[in-house]
Amino acid sequence: MSREPVFVIDAAYERMSEAVDKVIAGLGIEGVLSTIKGKKVFIKPNMLGPYGPERHVCTHPSLVREVVRRFRESGAEVMVGDNPGLSGYGVNERVARKSGIMEASEGCFYNAASEPRQIQINSRFFSNMVVSERMLDADYLISLPKMKTHSLTVLTAALKNMFGILVGGCKSRVHAAASDPKDFGEALVDIYQVRVPDFHIIDAVVVMEGNGPNAGRLRPAGKLIASGNGLAADMVVSSMMNLEPLRVHHLRRAAERGLGPNSNSELEIIGEAKPLPRFRLPGSIRAPEFISSLVNRYLYNPLGQTKLKLDKNRCTACGICVEHCPTGAMQKGEFPWIDEERCIRCFCCFELCTENAWKIQGLLGRIRGRG
Repeated sequence: MSREPVFVIDAAYERMSEAVDKVIAGLGIEGVLSTIKGKKVFIKPNMLGPYGPERHVCTHPSLVREVVRRFRESGAEVMVGDNPGLSGYGVNERVARKSGIMEASEGCFYNAASEPRQIQINSRFFSNMVVSERMLDADYLISLPKMKTHSLTVLTAALKNMFGILVGGCKSRVHAAASDPKDFGEALVDIYQVRVPDFHIIDAVVVMEGNGPNAGRLRPAGKLIASGNGLAADMVVSSMMNLEPLRVHHLRRAAERGLGPNSNSELEIIGEAKPLPRFRLPGSIRAPEFISSLVNRYLYNPLGQTKLKLDKNRCTACGICVEHCPTGAMQKGEFPWIDEERCIRCFCCFELCTENAWKIQGLLGRIRGRG
C-alpha cells in the first residue's frame, strides 16, 4: 500500500529560500515550474487580520515572497490573496500591508473579494456560497497556511485555510448554519472540496499554542510542513500538537470522505516531526472526543465551562465583533456585550478582535490557554 508523503523541512525565516528549494524538490514542483509559463497560479496565505509579522498570526511574508518568486521566474501569471475574516471596504489591502504580505507579493497581490461568484455547494448546511472566482479558476492553487491552535476547530492549518475562499458575509452564514463544533468541522470539509489546493506548504517556523488563532502563545518549531495532500499535512500538524488526528472533527470527516490517509500509518514522513513537549491546546475545548464521557460530564464541564469576558481597557468599541457576530448575540452599547442565550460559542468575536480584548474565561481556559 502506498503512503502519502509529507515533507518536514528545517526552516528559518532568515533562510527561507533554502527551505523552499527543498520543498519544491520534494513535492516535484520542479516539473510543474517547467511547464507553468502563461498559467494562472493563485497563492493563498493565511491573512486572518491586520497583524504584523512579529505577531505570527498570518503566514510569514518570507515564505510568501519565496514561493511568488519561483512561479514568477517560471513565467506564471501569479496572484496572491485571501479573504480575511473582517469585511468592509479596503480591509483586504489593509491586512495585506500590515502583515507584510503586500510587499512580499512583489506586485502580485490581488483583492480576492473583488470578483465574487455564487456557486452551488454539496452540503447539508447550505446550498450555495459566494467564493473568490480567481481562486476557484486558477490552474494551480498553492495554499500557504500557518500552524496554530484554534478555539473552535482545535487547530488551523491546510484544510481550515480554504475557509478563506468564501467572500463577504459567507463565513458568518457557515457559523450560524453549523454552530455545533462537529457540524462546523463537516462544513469546513464541504468548503475545502470546492477547490482543493494542488500543494500545501505550512508555515511552522513559529507556531501558536493555547487560545489561537490570534491570542495564543508563540513558540519556535523551525519547520515547513509540505504535502500535495492537505489532510496528510494536517495529520502531521495534529501529531506535533500531541493530538490524535482523527479526533479533530474536520480531519476525521475528511478521512471519512476519502480525501487522504485514515491513520498515521498511511503517512510517509520525510524529515523529523517530533511532538512539541507540553503543547497547550485551546482552553475552549470541551468534548467527549478528548476525554471519557463520564469525566467530561461530571468533572470537565463544571470546571471547564468557558465564557468570553471583555477587557474594557483594551476595547476600542470599534464594533467589529458586533458587525460579524453570526447570530446577533453580540450587542452594541458603550462597550459590546453578549446575549448568552443567542451565543453559539463560535468565538468569531475572539478571533476577529484586533485588540485581543475578548478573553476566554474558565479554569481550564486559564490552564491551557495561558499556562
